[in-house]
Amino acid sequence: MYVVPVKEIFTQYYVTAILIVVISIISIFIIAVCIRLFTKKIVNDINDIRNSISNISKGDYAKELEITSNDEIGMLVDDINGIIKTKKK
Repeated sequence: MYVVPVKEIFTQYYVTAILIVVISIISIFIIAVCIRLFTKKIVNDINDIRNSISNISKGDYAKELEITSNDEIGMLVDDINGIIKTKKK
């Protein structure tokens, strides 16, 4: 009968636990960076839309928005640019 020393079992356990913790920390960091980049783009697009609407409310129809996306923000920009084109005529 073969008996495994307790020290060997715990050594493997600690190595595995440390590896899991390191991989978890790296994953959390990567996810945080991705979320930051994604939210920064959305916030910048919304600020551009807000500035454009502010200019429209002041009667300035000179500048169309240049946001290109295929989501709801892109559809909103297309509608705002349509208003600007209509008002320019």
